[in-house]
Amino acid sequence: MKLAKLAAFAGSIACVGCLTGCSTLDRIIGADNWKDWTPTSTSIQVHQDDSLTETIFDQLDQSWYAGNELQDMIARSMNEYNAEHGEGAVNVTAYSDNGGNVKVVINYRSGEDFAAYNNAVFCSGSMLDAQMQGFLFSGPFYAVEGATLKDGGIEASQPLSHKEYSVVISDGSHVVQVPG
Repeated sequence: MKLAKLAAFAGSIACVGCLTGCSTLDRIIGADNWKDWTPTSTSIQVHQDDSLTETIFDQLDQSWYAGNELQDMIARSMNEYNAEHGEGAVNVTAYSDNGGNVKVVINYRSGEDFAAYNNAVFCSGSMLDAQMQGFLFSGPFYAVEGATLKDGGIEASQPLSHKEYSVVISDGSHVVQVPG
């Protein structure tokens, strides 16, 4: 059942990636306004070189955690990961704690580093790459216009006939921002 839910989720995410055109037009005309995006909720920003920036917003319950304990835990975890996977695989670039409202910005060298560090499902690439990694696109597909899902689904044959379309698959509850 979990695999079926993951497959349906992956299909929905695939459609969003496929139908937004990703960064093809931006590469042709040189537009890069997507880089100016400032997240306001927990999010992942996928960069053209496969690196990622994760921005985490959370509110700490002071009876359970102190901000400095969380910061120390993140630093230890990051250092352990980098010792095993190479310097620069994971870097915390910003940490703030304003009265228990925490914001952490983490850069990952690649999607593989994000997945391994967070013990999460993550895939960024073409639909063919995702299928070769075992992801199924059996769920519904939806057209996207700007940042809005259009009413009604589209025929699965439309996105599935374009294995070169870009896709981002994640099992996290992040807003995902891609070039384009």
